[in-house]
Amino acid sequence: MSEMFKKIKYFFLALKEKDLQEKLKKTTKKSFTNKTSKKVIGGAADLILNSETLKLVDEVKENVSSIVKKTNCNPDELLAYVKAAKTPVYKIANADKILNLIKEEEGLIYEKRGIEAFYLSMVTGRGISFKTPAMFVLRDGVIDKFYMLHNFYRWYSLKSGLPAGTPLAGHGLNTFCQSIPVITTIVVLYFFAVG
Repeated sequence: MSEMFKKIKYFFLALKEKDLQEKLKKTTKKSFTNKTSKKVIGGAADLILNSETLKLVDEVKENVSSIVKKTNCNPDELLAYVKAAKTPVYKIANADKILNLIKEEEGLIYEKRGIEAFYLSMVTGRGISFKTPAMFVLRDGVIDKFYMLHNFYRWYSLKSGLPAGTPLAGHGLNTFCQSIPVITTIVVLYFFAVG
């Protein structure tokens, strides 16, 4: 009789082992891809294939350097280049205060959807829309050339398809942190830094 219980016990343990192995396969072998890189996460090591990304980063640096030299880092000429590439540019009085309501800063604003896009559409005069393209929103006045250079580089990276230039890069952590109280955010960020 005890032999029979052992066989039944080992049968269920073998089923559980197979189930756990399947779960392990699903969680340890993941692959993330975009246009320029691939990251494979395995049990013992991670593999990042990004030679195209590095090549693209170098191209973006060279192209931005070339454009900046031609324009002598003049913010108005850089904005003219952005407008010529059909990216909307808006100059609004008190843009920093207006954008603060949706937790954005002046300069390049990535594509938005939902209520943020609706607010942005109304502020910029685009009409009623729940989706906006990437755009520049700046305060009306003199633009600091280094600030403009930084935003121009981000815009050029976005247009070139660099992974860091995608609208959702970093979006998950920002959304997560905005949805919980400040003290909890500090604790979570501490554990991200420590762990």
